[in-house]
Amino acid sequence: MELDDFKSAWASASRQPSPPDPAELLSLISKTSRGIRRSAWLDASIGIAVVVFFMVMVWIYGAAVQAFQYKLVAMAILYAIPIYVRIYRSINLLNHFDFGRDLKVALTEFRNYYKGTLNFYRWSTYAMLLTTVIIFLADESFRQLSGWIQAVIFGYIGLAGILTAPLVRRMYGKELRVIEEQLTE
Repeated sequence: MELDDFKSAWASASRQPSPPDPAELLSLISKTSRGIRRSAWLDASIGIAVVVFFMVMVWIYGAAVQAFQYKLVAMAILYAIPIYVRIYRSINLLNHFDFGRDLKVALTEFRNYYKGTLNFYRWSTYAMLLTTVIIFLADESFRQLSGWIQAVIFGYIGLAGILTAPLVRRMYGKELRVIEEQLTE
């Protein structure tokens, strides 16, 4: 009977996952941090390009730029700031990863924070789009536009709402999947 207990204990111990190799984990964390940073830079670069394009448009067309267009750009900037702060904090969590702690707990905390960041990104974008629609409906310069131009603008906003979740997953989700795979091993 004691030998059977010893055999079952030995079998269950051999089935336990081995702790991750520190060099492999450091490589994973470094790649994940670079991936998030690369996605954030691409994302921010697109935003900066849009703002520069708007500034050029204002410079060229001046008074022809409608008040609702200024509001749209201001809303996008105001909603982007907290999103990028959260993404920056996610990168910092990885860059200051505490290897002295239980690695699974530390990775789980990062995963949960990063998932929260991506949810925050998605829901902030939805809130911005909804607020933009409300502001446009209340804006006199927008209401003076022809019906088909208003429909195109609302169609664009609707398309942005539909594409938000897939784009966030595409840009930032790969790193989350890598961390989740590491946690399941």
